[in-house]
Amino acid sequence: MELSDSVSRIGEEADGNGRVGSDGPAEIRRLAATINTMLEGLARAHQLLAGKNVQLEQEIAERKELEQEREKLIAQLQEALAQVKTLSGFLPICASCKKIRDDSGYWKQIESYLSAHADVTFSHGMCPDCAQKLYGDFIDVDEVLNNM
Repeated sequence: MELSDSVSRIGEEADGNGRVGSDGPAEIRRLAATINTMLEGLARAHQLLAGKNVQLEQEIAERKELEQEREKLIAQLQEALAQVKTLSGFLPICASCKKIRDDSGYWKQIESYLSAHADVTFSHGMCPDCAQKLYGDFIDVDEVLNNM
């Protein structure tokens, strides 16, 4: 029997599990054993690769989800940054009336300037010194302030 006939016979005798028959002369049995060992190694490698592919698919899905979260957070931070009003640096203020000179050179009330450049809302009241100065001749300022 020739080698090519033996190899053909090995292929024909393969069972459903991918193993080849090992009947015949010693050389054919050794060849069949080697082929079967290689097939078992390929089956293990295929199984290992299939498992790794599943892991990679899970990692890709997780990374896509994290990337979407990251993009969402970046958008939120950019929106928050756009809404933040900061007030810093040198402010020219009138020593008498306390108006502030803006970048265009106009003098504005401190309330309107700060409202435009900072996230503040004002409520007005009167300190005791100003109340005494403005209304001290008409009312007892201390009594009014103590009853508030």
